[in-house]
Amino acid sequence: MPIHRTLRVAGAGALALLCRCTGGPPTDLGAIPDHWETSDLEATPRADQNLELLALSVSGTVVARQEIYDRVVRDVTAIRASHVEAEGISYFSRDTGNELLLEVDAATFAAIEEHAYHDWDELNARWRLVNSHILGGPSSHGFLLQFDGIYNIPAVARGYAELTGVIYAEPDFWIGDRSTICLTLEGDRYRFVFDRAGGDCPAGCTSHHEFGFSTNRSGAITFEAEWDSTSSRGMPDFIGRFGRRAGTSCYWW
Repeated sequence: MPIHRTLRVAGAGALALLCRCTGGPPTDLGAIPDHWETSDLEATPRADQNLELLALSVSGTVVARQEIYDRVVRDVTAIRASHVEAEGISYFSRDTGNELLLEVDAATFAAIEEHAYHDWDELNARWRLVNSHILGGPSSHGFLLQFDGIYNIPAVARGYAELTGVIYAEPDFWIGDRSTICLTLEGDRYRFVFDRAGGDCPAGCTSHHEFGFSTNRSGAITFEAEWDSTSSRGMPDFIGRFGRRAGTSCYWW
């Protein structure tokens, strides 16, 4: 019997852990590169884990690249400080970046309980496992693994899914929606869209007020566009290309 996934409901103001139930957005585990720089791996978790998740979303690696993280922190800090529209908006990641759901067969579960299962030792050491919690009832063989670091969890899950006795391994997804930051890299230009979402966010948010900015390598900020979903004005090209509906670092339900 499969274990229940964690249902984490995201609202406009706060996030709450409600229950365990089947759900979560689909993910293509095979589409994510499984490589990293040792220095980047050693640097995680970084001081601002939310912006580390944003940097990770555009890094194309299993751990955020340091130069992208540094640039994101600099640019987002400057945008928030100079544009009141962006204040209080943080990045809404698909998952926590440090948790993995794992289901194993009965024999493997028993071996883990007896500290006799070692197939996962290398992965646990690589990703710095800090906690392993049993999930579900007596007939369930599931675990929630928690790591010391911020990682591309679908890529991490791919390694665990190949282990002996593992039925599946997958991220612990958030459901619902809330305000977020979208980011697209175009050469030395970083394209940001800050989306202040509202309304019924557990169901996906019913309103979006989006603000677009570009930054260059030296840190200069250009205000590009603004759009409110409740207005009759058409969506600016910049918001359409780099905002929620573009399917870049942020996602649209």
